[in-house]
Amino acid sequence: MESLYTSVINFFVQDDWNYTEVEEGRAFKVAVDLDNSNYNCYIIINEEKRNFKFYSISPVKVPENKYTEMAEFFTRANYGMNLGNFEMDFRDGEIRYKTSIYLADNELDFPIIKRMVYANLSTIDDYFPGMIRVIFAKALPEDAICEVEECEKETAS
Repeated sequence: MESLYTSVINFFVQDDWNYTEVEEGRAFKVAVDLDNSNYNCYIIINEEKRNFKFYSISPVKVPENKYTEMAEFFTRANYGMNLGNFEMDFRDGEIRYKTSIYLADNELDFPIIKRMVYANLSTIDDYFPGMIRVIFAKALPEDAICEVEECEKETAS
């Protein structure tokens, strides 16, 4: 069985990514420019536990006075999320989106890594404008989520 490390390196080469190994055999960093922002991303692997994680870090941190609103935003965003979840660090306001998989005896092949990585990147970039609206434009979390998810808000009769 191919190591997770080899699988990740093969993904980077095959998909033509520039990367930096930040912790030998365990963690990689990539910078990604998307439609709505730029993100520092990390792949973290654990060979013994057969675990693969991909994190995208928002370039904007949540100011302390917006923690409550953003916690609501992320709770609403995470509800029903098919793959991955948003996280916010209450120590410094860092926002990240995580996709992960436990592989057990399965291979970590190119299609799995690609789905995990690209689903992650499209999700954080899709939700980024809503995050910004809550943080800087005083939008209500429910309204910002509805704009991102293109839902119809119920109106009182």
